[in-house]
Amino acid sequence: MKKVIFILVMVVALGLISCKETLSNKSEDTTCYNKKDTVSDMLKNTISPKEKGIQLMGDSLISDGNFIDKINTTCVSGGDLEISDSYKMKCEFFKIKFIYENLNGINNEVIQNFKNINYSIKQSKETSDADDFVIKNLILKKEGVLTDSIRMYSYENYIEALAQKNEYFYIKDNNLWILKFNIDEDGVNVVDWHRFTVNDGGKIILEEN
Repeated sequence: MKKVIFILVMVVALGLISCKETLSNKSEDTTCYNKKDTVSDMLKNTISPKEKGIQLMGDSLISDGNFIDKINTTCVSGGDLEISDSYKMKCEFFKIKFIYENLNGINNEVIQNFKNINYSIKQSKETSDADDFVIKNLILKKEGVLTDSIRMYSYENYIEALAQKNEYFYIKDNNLWILKFNIDEDGVNVVDWHRFTVNDGGKIILEEN
């Protein structure tokens, strides 16, 4: 029963963090969606073709080093993670509004063309030992020729371990930030954070970690 509750909690935490939360009479409201809707339906309805280019960039908070530092200090759960309204209010991670799970069904989509280099998101051929996983790569092409690629988004759910491994990203012009983090019963914790740039030849260069 504990495993089922944890899995449901993770879906709410990562898939629905952009929904509006309300507090009534000082009691915590953890319901923010119509129970008749499936999670898949809700994710489909959050992105429109007109906004797709912007949506594929990720959340700008991923580029903020101060924000990243605060995740480990504000998101400790004490070994028994329960994602309630009070936990979301103290944990900096839940300031992220971009729903990365929208990317799960996207493949071979162009994110942008910057300085004649095409940036696109593509399903990775890489596999995982997780019970459920999605891995996406950033693909760079110049004049139709592949110049570089990097893993930039992932979701790996380990049911027995009650844990998830994730990667989120943000792209602005030729800058790329990638955040690697885990979620388990101890809370949300940062594993790695890197900033990259893409040079004029379409090669990815590590700038900061």
